[in-house]
Amino acid sequence: MKFSSLTVFSGCAAAVVSATIALATPTLTIIPPPAGSGLFGNFPTCMTGDGMMIYNDSPASPYVWVNGVGSTFFATPGISRTHVAATSRDGVIAVGSTEVVGLYYVPVLWTNRIPMILPSDDKIGEALDVSADGHVAVGYTLTLPDTRFAAKWVDGGPIQYLGSSMGWSFSQAIDSSADGSVIVGNYMTQGSSDRQCVLFTSAGISLIDAPIDYSAYPPRPYQVTDSMRLTDDGAAIFAQLQQPGTGWYRIYRLDVATGVWTYLGLPPGESGMLLQAISPDGRTVAGLVQRHFEFYGYAWSAETGWFNIRQMLIDNGITGTSEPLMVVGISDDGLKLAARDLDQGYLISMTALPCRADFNHDDVVNFFDYLDYVNAFSAGLPGAEFNRDGVLDFFDYLDFVDVFSRGC
Repeated sequence: MKFSSLTVFSGCAAAVVSATIALATPTLTIIPPPAGSGLFGNFPTCMTGDGMMIYNDSPASPYVWVNGVGSTFFATPGISRTHVAATSRDGVIAVGSTEVVGLYYVPVLWTNRIPMILPSDDKIGEALDVSADGHVAVGYTLTLPDTRFAAKWVDGGPIQYLGSSMGWSFSQAIDSSADGSVIVGNYMTQGSSDRQCVLFTSAGISLIDAPIDYSAYPPRPYQVTDSMRLTDDGAAIFAQLQQPGTGWYRIYRLDVATGVWTYLGLPPGESGMLLQAISPDGRTVAGLVQRHFEFYGYAWSAETGWFNIRQMLIDNGITGTSEPLMVVGISDDGLKLAARDLDQGYLISMTALPCRADFNHDDVVNFFDYLDYVNAFSAGLPGAEFNRDGVLDFFDYLDFVDVFSRGC
C-alpha cells in the first residue's frame, strides 16, 4: 500500500467579532540536577503524559525529576554516555541506550528505574521509543557498520525483527502507537541512500511515498529523516521531509486511513522547520525553525499556527531562556512542554495555547484588538512587528489581519 496525495492546511477563515478566551499565562519551572551533584545544566529527553515527571541525560548518570519532589539519579548498566529516549505514559517504563565496554551501545529498558539490557543477537543497538502502556519497546540493532535492522521487544522479551523479509540494507523502528500495535520507521533499499517511511502493523508492512517528487533531483535527498512521530491511535504520522534542491526541511502530517499528506506550513519569513515532538493526539507540534546556523523553538496547533515559544514567554514577562529552545516532550493536553536551551532544562506550563489575535491581552478578541493593532502599527511600535521577521512593514499588518480573522 502506498500513499501519495497532498493537501495544504489553511485553517479556519471565520471572522471574529467578540469571543472570550483564556490566555496562555505560562509558568516556567527550572529542572535542576540532583542536589549536591555539582552538575551544571541538564538535558531533558522525555516526559510523562501528565507532565509531572521528566527524564534527563547528564554526564554523570541519567536522572528523573518529579514535580514537587526533585531530581534523583538512577542506575545504568553501562559506563558512560547513557541516553534515555522515551518513557511510558505513567513514567514506570523508560527505554534508551548505554555504552558498555567492548559492545558500543546496547538497548536498555528501565522498570521503576531498574535497568536491564534488552536481548539482541549482537547486543548492539538502541531502543528509540516505548508504547504509552510500556509493553512494547522499538528501535534497531546493528550488525555491521551502518547496517541497522528494525526491531521491537514486548515486555522486555526476545527481540522481534520487523521487515526482515524485505531485503532492506537499513531499517529502524522509531515511534509506536499507545498500545504498540502500530509502529513507524524508515528504511533504505540495496544500493540506495534514500530513506523512506514505512508502517508496521499486525496486517503487514505499508511502504509510504512522500508527498514530494524527488525524481528530478538526482542523487535523491533523504525523503525522511529519523524525525518521525506517530499519534497514540496510530492514525497519523508526522514526518520531517527534505525539500528538493534546497536542503531545507518541512513538517508534514499523514492521515494513514486516507493517505492524504498535510503540510503544516512555516512561520512568516522562515525557510525550514525541524520536527521535535508531538502531543499524543497530534493536536500540538513542536519544532525548530531552521535558519542556516541559527535555530529557534516553535510550537504549532491548528488553532494558533506556529508561534515562537521563547517570544511567548517574553510576551508574558518571563525571561531567562535562550535560543534554541528545544521541546523534547508534550503532555497529553498539549499545555505542558519539556524543553531545554543550551544550558538548562525547563517545564513550560500553560493554561491554554496562546491567542495572538488578543493583541491587547484583555482576554477578549474583538474590534478593540484590531484598533489597538492599527494604532501600534501606525505609530511604528515594536509590538506591531507581528510576524517577527525583523522588519515592520505591511506584511505584519496582513499577517495580523489573517490571525484576527481566524480568531482563537
